[in-house]
Amino acid sequence: MRERYDPGEYWERLHARDGLDAVGQSGMPANFNRWLYSGTADRLEQFVLRHGLRPQTVLDVGSGTGYWVAWWAARGVQRVDGCDLVPVAVDRLRDRFPGTFEVLDIGTAAPSGTYDLVSVLNVLLHITDEERFRSALRNLAAAVRPGGYLLMIEPIQKGVGYRVSYPEGASSLARPVLAYLDPLIDAGLEVVALEGATAIGADPIEASNRAALAGWRALWRLAKLPPKMWARSGHLTGWLVWKLDPMLLRRGYAPSSKVLLMKRPG
Repeated sequence: MRERYDPGEYWERLHARDGLDAVGQSGMPANFNRWLYSGTADRLEQFVLRHGLRPQTVLDVGSGTGYWVAWWAARGVQRVDGCDLVPVAVDRLRDRFPGTFEVLDIGTAAPSGTYDLVSVLNVLLHITDEERFRSALRNLAAAVRPGGYLLMIEPIQKGVGYRVSYPEGASSLARPVLAYLDPLIDAGLEVVALEGATAIGADPIEASNRAALAGWRALWRLAKLPPKMWARSGHLTGWLVWKLDPMLLRRGYAPSSKVLLMKRPG
């Protein structure tokens, strides 16, 4: 029987390690996860530039080790605040960055204040209770000021064909696009864009047919096998994923995560 997933216990245990192996792909070495993060950052850079996003204040939700806090700060954002479920993670963030960081369960409480942009990158998939998930979306929308944006990268299923289902007790979930859009639109946000974020830089969740989905998932398992067996191979394997993923995206493949941009009218 699968162990019951308790988010607080799960993330406190992972944050005993202070690195991308704690917040990235579970069970994978930090060198492999660094390349996955780098690939997502590349795609996010292109997306932000293409949509002309120039926020002066950003709230990073689920800040973890601070990877995305540093990313936004390096792009000239005047103030980057953050929040996380785990107190030890928040303590480290306060030591490392000048913003305001708070211990917060986004599934039960809204952040303090409003922002030009609220950034939520691979966070909500780990809220497996459906009511807390909908509450999290409402709380995120409440933090977006008029004229501001909500930017998310999540395993969003667009319903293109065959989709992955997750076993009871899993620590993450892929959800259909309307599970995200309906609560956010009800909260007053409008859809700006929904695009592919990764092809094989994350767990494939959907494809046009059963055989294609099986093929994508086999490719993902193959990519993860060498670093699982020999951690030092994670650098090379991660680099290969980093090189291949944007090529697949340019050809229209996006069987894993998506980037969603919503706006609150000004």
